[in-house]
Amino acid sequence: KFWKKPLLGRMGYLLSDFVAKKKDGSEDAILKAIKMEDNLFNLSNRIIVTTDSMADSIKARSHRFAEKTIIIPNYVDTDCFMPDDSATKDFDLIFIGRLSHQKNIKVLLEAVKYLNIKVLIIGDGELRKGLQSQYGDLNGSITWKSNIPNHDLPSYLNRSRIFILPSLYEGHPKALIEAMSCGLAAIGANSPGISELIIHNYNGWLCDISSESISNEIQFLLNNSDLCSKLGENARKYVIENFALDHIINLEMNAYESILY
Repeated sequence: KFWKKPLLGRMGYLLSDFVAKKKDGSEDAILKAIKMEDNLFNLSNRIIVTTDSMADSIKARSHRFAEKTIIIPNYVDTDCFMPDDSATKDFDLIFIGRLSHQKNIKVLLEAVKYLNIKVLIIGDGELRKGLQSQYGDLNGSITWKSNIPNHDLPSYLNRSRIFILPSLYEGHPKALIEAMSCGLAAIGANSPGISELIIHNYNGWLCDISSESISNEIQFLLNNSDLCSKLGENARKYVIENFALDHIINLEMNAYESILY
């Protein structure tokens, strides 16, 4: 009886894509992930994904999957993640995320090593201990913080001038859209998942994944405060139009109604 009930298969990212991008992602591991996904898709009445690229990837597998697939992005509480014009800008740059190879965090640290800026890094992960041992606080330039409650993040975002996400790949990164919702100018790597959110020179700024490119774009934006303000204003507007909670709830309700009625 359980499997006769309508089911929604929701994917924040495709596991098979992430396994394929891992350094140790074997062909067997990739095929196993694809099989798991296909089993879920077969059991689901609707397949919900967060981005166009994920939808395209699933639709390419099967006509049956294509008919089931809909796109519902991650949401942001725009009343919580909102600009605070009274906040003091204690940090020039903020990174929030898991400290892993995927996030390209070591390259980011190399990029800021010789910049005279204040950097806030929030997050934990398998690379944290080694990175802190290698880089320390770079003579007072870097502040390290472990994971903090989500509702405390807006305060740290509003105390920062620029948000950065230099990842090698992403799904639909919530940390990025939360920063954009706070009206921050955001620098993101021109990589999958990020380039779908950032429209270069409109609601954010794209860079390459190299330390040289990251360093150059950080310096460029910090020296162009008017551009940062414009990017932040457009980012906030973009998030409200596309990822506000009310909008996403409506999409979710439509998905359920398409099954139940």
